[in-house]
Amino acid sequence: MDVTKKNFASILPELKKAIDEAEFIAIDLEFTGLSSGGREVEPLPFDTPRQYYEKLHQKALDFLPIQFGLCIFQHDSKGNRYTYQGYNFYMYPFSKLKGFPDSTFLSQSSSLAFLISHGFDFNKAFGEGISFLTQPQEDRLKLTIEERHERMEKDNGHENEIVVPDDMKTHVQGNINKIKEFLEDTSDTQNDCMTLERCNAYMRRLLYQEVSKKFGDAVHLESCDDNFAMKVFRGGGEEFKKKRNEEKKEKEWNDFQEAIGLSHLIKAISNSGKLIIGHNCLLDICHIVNRFRYPLPSSYDNFKELVHHIFPRIIDTKFMSTAPPIKDLIPPCPLGKLWDTLREAPFNMPKVEGNVEGRKYSNLIDKSHEGAYDALITGQCFLGMCQFLGKSI
Repeated sequence: MDVTKKNFASILPELKKAIDEAEFIAIDLEFTGLSSGGREVEPLPFDTPRQYYEKLHQKALDFLPIQFGLCIFQHDSKGNRYTYQGYNFYMYPFSKLKGFPDSTFLSQSSSLAFLISHGFDFNKAFGEGISFLTQPQEDRLKLTIEERHERMEKDNGHENEIVVPDDMKTHVQGNINKIKEFLEDTSDTQNDCMTLERCNAYMRRLLYQEVSKKFGDAVHLESCDDNFAMKVFRGGGEEFKKKRNEEKKEKEWNDFQEAIGLSHLIKAISNSGKLIIGHNCLLDICHIVNRFRYPLPSSYDNFKELVHHIFPRIIDTKFMSTAPPIKDLIPPCPLGKLWDTLREAPFNMPKVEGNVEGRKYSNLIDKSHEGAYDALITGQCFLGMCQFLGKSI
């Protein structure tokens, strides 16, 4: 199932319920690039985990994850099978909420070309992607909103008066004339609001001042943060102003929850303590922690402590396939080849089926390098190796 900012909030309760009931969770991410240093980030045969982490920290974290693939596995003991629900989350760190951090990121031409060749929908990622925040970013944005609301409460309209500059008098007077015509027009009694043209913050400050002096409680002005315009409402007074302020506050808090976005899901996965399965997933884990929870520390020891706190149980199927006794049967290989090998003797793959319509894949269609599909294959590889190890021991 493809998930964007249009439907994320509506399926979040479904996701949380599925996570709570999960046996384990498989993940896979797609990125705008892998390394700003080319092959320098790839592990060498004698690299220690510390050295590899340092390479990732220096060369890979400026790229952007744009798709988060999630496959939630549950065990059906009655049916002697595993069931799954698959989701592709398109993600992009943007919100119109005032104070939301403006992100920059790198792109790698070969990585983008690779995604295009596999049908990746960049319009969904950049146009409909779900936003996200780290915990420090979330805390700062929350404080910014609280301070803005506090100023809103204290605003009594008695700020020091500004003398209108000569070169702005015509513009100010023109807007006052428009408001006057709006108030005098009784032909459209249903229209209690008009919008003034876009202007900068200084001009808006002048308009607040001059309109208040001219019309008093007959009108109420509001700034439109998303396009720098101003709205003019008929009527005013303290009750009207209080009502409008409460509506603005409620909208901002709703926008705040939407801005947290995909981080809500990562928190739910973390809080569940469920087993996380990935394939060659150190880079994925680094990005998930760095983009959704906390900036990655430069220290490898601190990194391990942080990851263990967020995801206490992680298994990498690539590492699992290179450990005895499986390594004697499977040469080092990518995910697709591992999946093919595990479906042949001496391995025996357990039965795995999608149990929710719209959240499963057809067995006849190869969707390699789509996040949820790769997560599904990763989860099945894990089950196949577990089945083999269970019979071998």
